[in-house]
Amino acid sequence: MVEADRARTARTDEASDPAFEAPRAPLVTPEERTAALAAGAPKVPRRVVAWGFVAAALLAFGGAAGERLLSAGGLNPQGPAPTTTTTTLPDPTGPLPSSSLLSFVPVAAVRAPHLVLTNQLGQRVSLAGDAGKVVVLTFFDASCADVCPVLAAELRHADGDLGARRSRVEFLTVNTDPLRTAPSPAPPAVTATRLATLPNWQYLTGTVPALNQVWRDFGVSISVYTATKAVVHNDVLYLVDPHGDLVERGSPFSDESRRGTYSLPPALERVAGGALASSIATLLRPHR
Repeated sequence: MVEADRARTARTDEASDPAFEAPRAPLVTPEERTAALAAGAPKVPRRVVAWGFVAAALLAFGGAAGERLLSAGGLNPQGPAPTTTTTTLPDPTGPLPSSSLLSFVPVAAVRAPHLVLTNQLGQRVSLAGDAGKVVVLTFFDASCADVCPVLAAELRHADGDLGARRSRVEFLTVNTDPLRTAPSPAPPAVTATRLATLPNWQYLTGTVPALNQVWRDFGVSISVYTATKAVVHNDVLYLVDPHGDLVERGSPFSDESRRGTYSLPPALERVAGGALASSIATLLRPHR
């Protein structure tokens, strides 16, 4: 109470002081108000506007890149949820490299999984039938809409670099398209790749259950988007030695455009093909 009385006394003394002037709200005449409204909001400097556009562009790019990364990783697929096979993978001794053109890592010394399918001419083919040869096993979509064009070029270069040794090498490519499983020499995976010109290359297919077993055995994951009929799969390559053992696993690499096409400069395709030929030649040496 004493403090309150003192505060009231102080305010009374200030008010009675001739020099004291209570604060007043600023006065704006009608003319000044009209002029202020006509002038509008303060203009933003051009430099600030320019940087605003740059920041917006960076955010948009980052968002698109993030969405693309998530989609590529299967975390944010486009369209309805895909139908995906269940897969198992032969035990590797190290992580699968993803930053090189065609880098291989050894896998546990195991017999290559059983494989019996039908080639593009309707003939039965098995890994057991290629005993004594090095087998290069790859996986292509029938429409060749994935890494197929790049890897096909690398296989052709590898075959050329092997020279006479190619007679001891078999290139087998397994179909990864469950929507096109009939044996045929017509799919783009055969015609567009120009691999059919190689006498030691075959494109293998079969019934969906038979293919699915091969996909499981070799760790190939197939996703089918029912609305668009798009088929996607992981890219992997295997080397089987002349004894029938699964010895190396590789990860093909290429650049993907915004339209979903895959490519590499021809010079890099030659380098990757040469690296593949070198790995094959090592497996052909007598000491193995």
